[in-house]
Amino acid sequence: RTAGTLVVFRPLRATPWVEAELARRQAEREAADADAVIRGSEAAFVAALSPQEDRSGLDVSGDAALAALVLDALTPHSARDATVA
Repeated sequence: RTAGTLVVFRPLRATPWVEAELARRQAEREAADADAVIRGSEAAFVAALSPQEDRSGLDVSGDAALAALVLDALTPHSARDATVA
């Protein structure tokens, strides 16, 4: 019987995949609670927040209007005003 016995395994080398998997699971839990989720590469976010506001590279799920409000809030007003003028 092993009741009450604790066995601990310690890796011999670093296991970065464990941290990556734990971070992925945490992100999934947080996304499940979100009203809107915006995903994209770094380049897609740079394009989305640039004066041209090219958001075609972003993937939005959930409340699209809320996602647009957040992106609008992150875009400098001077950049938005320059594209409108």
